[in-house]
Amino acid sequence: MKKKFRLLLVVVLCTTSIMQAQTASTTAPHQQTKQDVVMIGGNIGNFRTNFQKDANQVSLQLTPRIGWMLRERFMWGVYGDFDFQAVQNAQTQIRYGAGLFARAYTGKGGYPDYSKTRLFGEFSSGFGGLNLVVADKSKPNSTVNGLAVGFGGGLVYFPAQNVGFELMPRYVFNTGMGSAQARAAFSITFGANIYLSRAGAKQMANDM
Repeated sequence: MKKKFRLLLVVVLCTTSIMQAQTASTTAPHQQTKQDVVMIGGNIGNFRTNFQKDANQVSLQLTPRIGWMLRERFMWGVYGDFDFQAVQNAQTQIRYGAGLFARAYTGKGGYPDYSKTRLFGEFSSGFGGLNLVVADKSKPNSTVNGLAVGFGGGLVYFPAQNVGFELMPRYVFNTGMGSAQARAAFSITFGANIYLSRAGAKQMANDM
């Protein structure tokens, strides 16, 4: 009788431990979207190189971000934008900017019953500029400096509690002063971000 009781007790304890572990692993990813969480990271896109005789090509887009969860699942922050494209003996284009962004995450995972993923949407607005220099002197160069508005959205995957990888299509529209009235750009970017509590972010800032 005592052996049966001990065996039952071991089974109950093991079951309880497994349930607690499953609960912790399920709820852990939700910590990234809690209020006061700070996100530090950025996105990279359009990275490619193509080496050809007299026609080498290089392209790279960087968008660093720092965000703060104003309330659960809703973030605002600041961003920078840099996009470089060059084609030898053809043209060189540089797009730059900075401003504010707002982001909203879904309440559940991007896939059913999979809490390590979240869908999100993003809107950004700020200053943006674009300089296009062409090698053919018979054609005019182009510049735009003014308002930059961006729209994006995608899927973020949390392999760990403080790390998120995301894939985001993004559209940016530039308008303002310059030789060209407006320019638009579409890209698919890959991002890597760190999600920290406000105390953890302050500690990181103090350690730098």
